[in-house]
Amino acid sequence: LLAIKRVQTRLGFEFAETVRRANESERLRQISERIKQALDVAAANVMLADLDGKVVYANQSCLRMFEAAQTALRTKLPTFYAADVIGADACQFHPDARAQRQFLTDLRQAHSEQMELGGRTFRLGYNPVIDASGQRLGTVIEWLDRTDEVAAAEAERRIAAANAQVKQALDSCSTNVMIADANNNIIYTNKAVDDMLARNEAKLRQALPHFDARQIKGKNFDVFHKN
Repeated sequence: LLAIKRVQTRLGFEFAETVRRANESERLRQISERIKQALDVAAANVMLADLDGKVVYANQSCLRMFEAAQTALRTKLPTFYAADVIGADACQFHPDARAQRQFLTDLRQAHSEQMELGGRTFRLGYNPVIDASGQRLGTVIEWLDRTDEVAAAEAERRIAAANAQVKQALDSCSTNVMIADANNNIIYTNKAVDDMLARNEAKLRQALPHFDARQIKGKNFDVFHKN
């Protein structure tokens, strides 16, 4: 009877442990499901690759980004289809897929890079996924399509360069040049007009007592009028 009692006790503990593990497994499953639901509707473009570099998850935002960029990406990756991203090789976007796969395998901390692909500019953020025991599970990859941002910055750079060239030409021009904005505020005077105003400051003060040739920029063009 004592032996039977011991077996019953052991079985009771084993059953309790089985229930505990099942409950813990269900709890983790629910947490995982909530995380997935949050990622599904997140604005960030997120994909998850396993230890072999295979894409096992991509949220809706990420899939939409790939769909929008599909034509451009296919100029470099002819077999690429946005609809087939899940299950595909996450390393296919890099010129050296083998080196990229090794990079993902060795990744131990967050890393980011910028990549040009098919005429588009992407910033990629990598984060290793590690469980509570320290075991590596895969890699979270966040994509940001910076194409429009980079193009706008480049357009601004070109405009600034062109403006600098114009300013340089006007600075050395012998003609008196003054530029006012839409509100008639003086925003530029070249050296020729600065010198001319300085030479004639005394005469101008006869009509405009408060006139100061050194303080002309930023003033309204009406400074040259009595009324």
